[in-house]
Amino acid sequence: MSQKTLIIVLASASLVAIVRANSGERPSTGDENWDKPREEFDELVKTGAYVDKTPLLKWFISQRRHLVLLAPPKLGRTTNQRMIKRFFEKEVLPLDANFKPTKKKPETWGETVFRLKDLAVCGDREFCDDHFRKYPVIYLDFSDLNTTTERAFFNSIRHLTTYMWMDHDFLRNSVELSEEEYDLFLKYRFPSGMEEMPDDFVVSGGRLLPLWLWKHYNKTSIVLIDNFDSPAECLINATQTERKEKLKLLRPLQDFVVKLIIGNDHVHHSLLIGQRRIDDSLTKEMTSLVYQPLLESAELRPFYGFSETQVKDVVEKFNCTDHMTNIMASLTKHKTPGGQTVYSAFSMHDWCEAEKEKLKNQKTRRKRDIVNLQCDDGVSSLTRSNQAPSTVRPSRRWCAPGATLTNPC
Repeated sequence: MSQKTLIIVLASASLVAIVRANSGERPSTGDENWDKPREEFDELVKTGAYVDKTPLLKWFISQRRHLVLLAPPKLGRTTNQRMIKRFFEKEVLPLDANFKPTKKKPETWGETVFRLKDLAVCGDREFCDDHFRKYPVIYLDFSDLNTTTERAFFNSIRHLTTYMWMDHDFLRNSVELSEEEYDLFLKYRFPSGMEEMPDDFVVSGGRLLPLWLWKHYNKTSIVLIDNFDSPAECLINATQTERKEKLKLLRPLQDFVVKLIIGNDHVHHSLLIGQRRIDDSLTKEMTSLVYQPLLESAELRPFYGFSETQVKDVVEKFNCTDHMTNIMASLTKHKTPGGQTVYSAFSMHDWCEAEKEKLKNQKTRRKRDIVNLQCDDGVSSLTRSNQAPSTVRPSRRWCAPGATLTNPC
């Protein structure tokens, strides 16, 4: 190969690397779940289905550092994780195409959905002043980790961590990071190839991100993990041989969580959500985790799902009290050891959406009926006008073809 050809090849390779490094695209996973739409906390608060759970914010920050909440699905677990993130997370200015902070007016306390809707947490202004938007937050969802094969898990955990670094893209502009740390950040942020990311490299990211966030903000982080137990479902009903293989498969994820949370002085608090306690083989190094079953905790239950009184309050807003018994029977519910009923927040939300759709359709039908009545009145007037043209003036309400409610005639 000639020297000229070699230079061209190297230049081309450099150009590809530059394009990749400056790409703001998220990795393509081939899995629609990575991009599934999620209803933001602010939007949910504005619906009639939201019951104020903001007292959880004060409870969370007052507890031990690392808590695992065990709760059935559809009780508002993810919604509360998003609420915690929304309240505590420092506001980050989004980056433009050149990875520079966009000029954006910071949101004031009075503009937040917490204040606009006068949610319960607003009653303690001192708490809000001390904690609102004061922490960097690391949010992860383990539900999309694929444990079917080693290759699938290899790819999914690397995509998970790549998304994690994307959420903190502003660190590329941090003056607190050394040149070496900056170069390492870019390797995490723009992995040149999944095969080039060994397990120990990915695992170390769990330790480094809270450290760099602390250097940037001089503030410890809050870590939120949704569906914490999802990857361990592969151990259910596994044979002894399969169990051994799956435990080996899950080891990098276990090490990642240990680096991220356990013994990490740069993590302030963490809340992990799951349905069942993780196999002890996976958590033997996570001795500081405190497991709390939701349905057994009278202290925690008010923060998740709907009580009977709360369901009735929502139904009354829709003027459907005549059907209260049938509505409550149709909702998904769970019984506590003490006999109390906890109603699914998800099914309550679905019911509210269905009722709003009914009201919308009724309103549309009423508008259409009004137009039809106006048209009928116009035709009758026209008939009378034809019978006595000398004495009856044509009605102004006569409707031409294509008339609408806004322009009926």
